[in-house]
Amino acid sequence: MPGTQKQQSEINLKTLEQLPVAIALFDNKKVYYLNRKAISLFKFSKQQLKTIDKINIFSLLDPKHHKRVRENNIQILKGAKYPSIELNFKDYQGGDLQLEINSNIAYLNGKKVIQSAFTEITERKKTEELLKETKEKFELITNNSYDIITLYTYFPDEKYLYVSPNIKKILGYSAEEVMKDYNFFNKRVIGNRADFLKIDSHLRGLQKKNKIENYKYTYKVSKKNKEEVWLENSLVPILDEKRKIRFFLNVLRDVTNQKEKEIELQLQYSNYQNLLDSSQVAYVIHSQGTIVYCNKELLKLLKRKDKKEILGKFAVDFFVPEDRKRVVSRIRELYKTKSLNQPIEYKLVDSKGNKVQVEIMSNLIKYNKAPCIVSSIINISQQRQLEREKLRGEITEQNYKVLEKEIVEKQLAQERLIEKTGRLTSILENTNHLIWSVNKEKKVLSFNRNFYKALFDKYHVKINEGCRVDELITDGKQEYIDYWYALYYKAFKGNKLEFEREDVGKNNKITYRKIFINPIYDNNKKVIEVSCIAHDITEAKVYEQQLKAQSAKLHAIFESGSHIVWTINRKREITSCNKNYEEAISKLQKTKGISGKLKPENSTIIKHALDEHLEVWEKQYEIAFTGRSTEFITEVSDVKGGKTIRQIYLQPIFNQEGKVEEVSGIAHDITDKKISEQKLYNQAAKLNSIFDSSHHYIWTIDVEQKLTSFNKNYFDLIASLYNTQPYVGLVLNRGILSNNKDYNELLKHHYQKAFNGTSTNFEIETLDKNYNKIYLDIFLNPILENNKTIEVSGIAHDVTDKRIAQQRMEQSLKEKEVLLKEVHHRVKNNMQVISSILNLQSSYVSDEYTLALLKESQNRIKTMAYIHESLYQNKSFTSVNFSDYISTLSSNVIQSYAVSEGKVKLILNLEKINLSLDNSIPSGLIVNELITNAIKHAFPGQRKGLVTINLKSENNTVYLEVKDNGVGFDPSIDFRNTNSLGLQLVNTLADQISAEVNFKSEPDQGTTVRIAFKM
Repeated sequence: MPGTQKQQSEINLKTLEQLPVAIALFDNKKVYYLNRKAISLFKFSKQQLKTIDKINIFSLLDPKHHKRVRENNIQILKGAKYPSIELNFKDYQGGDLQLEINSNIAYLNGKKVIQSAFTEITERKKTEELLKETKEKFELITNNSYDIITLYTYFPDEKYLYVSPNIKKILGYSAEEVMKDYNFFNKRVIGNRADFLKIDSHLRGLQKKNKIENYKYTYKVSKKNKEEVWLENSLVPILDEKRKIRFFLNVLRDVTNQKEKEIELQLQYSNYQNLLDSSQVAYVIHSQGTIVYCNKELLKLLKRKDKKEILGKFAVDFFVPEDRKRVVSRIRELYKTKSLNQPIEYKLVDSKGNKVQVEIMSNLIKYNKAPCIVSSIINISQQRQLEREKLRGEITEQNYKVLEKEIVEKQLAQERLIEKTGRLTSILENTNHLIWSVNKEKKVLSFNRNFYKALFDKYHVKINEGCRVDELITDGKQEYIDYWYALYYKAFKGNKLEFEREDVGKNNKITYRKIFINPIYDNNKKVIEVSCIAHDITEAKVYEQQLKAQSAKLHAIFESGSHIVWTINRKREITSCNKNYEEAISKLQKTKGISGKLKPENSTIIKHALDEHLEVWEKQYEIAFTGRSTEFITEVSDVKGGKTIRQIYLQPIFNQEGKVEEVSGIAHDITDKKISEQKLYNQAAKLNSIFDSSHHYIWTIDVEQKLTSFNKNYFDLIASLYNTQPYVGLVLNRGILSNNKDYNELLKHHYQKAFNGTSTNFEIETLDKNYNKIYLDIFLNPILENNKTIEVSGIAHDVTDKRIAQQRMEQSLKEKEVLLKEVHHRVKNNMQVISSILNLQSSYVSDEYTLALLKESQNRIKTMAYIHESLYQNKSFTSVNFSDYISTLSSNVIQSYAVSEGKVKLILNLEKINLSLDNSIPSGLIVNELITNAIKHAFPGQRKGLVTINLKSENNTVYLEVKDNGVGFDPSIDFRNTNSLGLQLVNTLADQISAEVNFKSEPDQGTTVRIAFKM
């Protein structure tokens, strides 16, 4: 007959004595019993055990837990059950203990008492502290770095495993926004997107083929505020224990400033090439005689139509046969001496076979990173000696020096732009997502494989891009529409949705998912799509339900906790066991109940997990049956292949004669603990490796200015700067380490600011032990504890190369600006000289027609001179303020013809427009011709009138209008086919800038000329 509840719960002290865990029986007043393990755990002396009934459990417990434990004990004695708790104790020798406690009600001699099992968790707590410390170090690096750090994998599913929070500072997006979209950067690439996708495909192939190589590339993306930024991605593959690529570590750096400087440098180089092409002097660059560059003037000189007829040819072949040997000799001599400044005369042969007398000056330069010869060629058979001297002395020498410097500076700038990045490693776990997007017509525009599979499993349909889901499914169609389309409607109103959903899929499998629905906006801030992400939380839900189930009331010690408890006799028969044991055997051997029951005794013969474990178990049982306690660890696989690791304790049970009759066993599942310990160990090792392998200088100091931690780079930095080796505890006495007052005061100021609780960033210049300049970009951040700064962390970046490159580029740009100003100034002066010569020539001419032609030519030259005067007076050398230019030009034309303001009045309606040099010169000449025609022909005799000039731009098109209210043209005149030189120039110049010209003239109504061309 089964006993009463009280009899079943009556504690057998003999059994408790044999248990390998610490057991105590007590209430809120005193302690009734401690087993051997508890006595050992709390370090009771023999004298103290004699008065155990006078010991109170609270004398061992940290006072801050007293109130909570008293209330819990009262409830336990009333029959309530509580989950395990963790508390701090003191043993009787003053040592600290961290214990996990499982308690339940029990009966001792008919009295209700609390029975608690104590498990020491001190080592586990230390491991948790280690994890916390390493995590803080990792966050310190990622939060204070200049760089964006991401972990990305293509397989088995393409996704981000980690994104550093400082992406918010650089791009304006949060890390969570990036984590939700594995195509985040793909969608925001600006420029050549095809090249970006090609690189992405290459990286996917590296992981698929497990080809290990570092990779670096640069691309431009748009920030959240629509600004554009250049990013340089340094990518490193991270391997698992099998040497397979697990994911890629990406370090993305903002290189916008360097990239813009490089583009500016390339633009300057292009401008110089344009300058050479527009030069009136022929230029050629050849490598060992093979021509690699020539300008348009050389084509004219040799009467060639295309550069292809010259490029790649042997330069010597263009000379007359009698000069070729001399040319070859000069090329060899130039490669040896690098410079031959004196000009030499030769004869060239053009495409018609004509000989051309030229003067050539050459110099050795670097072009496309190779030594080449640049030569200026002057046709001395057609030019005066004065012109030859000017062009050789002022144009040729300056231009080839500028070209040489430009090429060298470009090469240096490109080499300085590359910066090294270190490796960071981390392991972050993530679950699979369902990702899809829909438009306002409820059409699915994009989705991933998980969404496709989930839809197929539930509705047995195959989705394609552009389909509506409700048009594909049959069963559950209305339910789908009512549920999902109502949510989509809210999202298209601009709402962000987040909720959990339970789905029944294939084989009635229940899946729990957390859904995120977010609107996608266009440039006009209108919602054009909604993006959806479903995160599988089934495991978490199931785990939550299991926790609730496990919170049921605890029974006696055999049924408490998750321990497997049994006893066995010498015949290897199970004499008692708890339900956990029955379930473990059932799972292991796929049997119902306990196998091997004996008919008469209703006991059980033990069957081992696997035959290969039989020898281990037998050996341990033999030890226990000799009277000794033993413990060991087993790892077994159940019928489904799942592995379980258990800590086994075997204790002998003695009879009255002191002989071992049975052995008690307790098995504790430590699978999760072992896995967690291994993960913690791996993560701690990797994060410490990151700390030491970072290319940054990292350190921390306390309020006493003592070093508390630092990485290897910081050790090397201190050794380089101060010729001393740092160590933990070193006082950073700046007066000893450096005698530079400004340097010390700057550091002192920023350290004080950080210790006051404010993060600070500054750049500092110093000298190393070899007196070389070093520039450091330093971040100092307070480390708080209870809102009080206890330490300061520092991260420094070596920006020496960047600063030096920046200084050199700035100096180079200043030099080039001076050279360009000088070029335009000299061109303007030359044109002024020509204009003066024409003016002098007019004094020797009496014919009115010839004088008019000279005046018109002089005005045309002045028109071009005004452009170059404007360029050397302005900061920009690529564009002209065209409205100011027209205003000056028109006033000067009227003055040059001595027209009084009373006869011809000038009206200007000019919108401020900047035009390129190529457009400004033809446009100015057109205006000059039209104003000149109006003054000469529109107002004969004493007739007065108006000349109006209108200028505006719209949609990148310039609209220029010159009109008068004079007598107008003869209707029979064809404006496009006329003998008038002025109108012929207008049509020719308009063709140069691809302009549309519209002439309109009526008798006594005046003439209007409208011109439109692209900017």
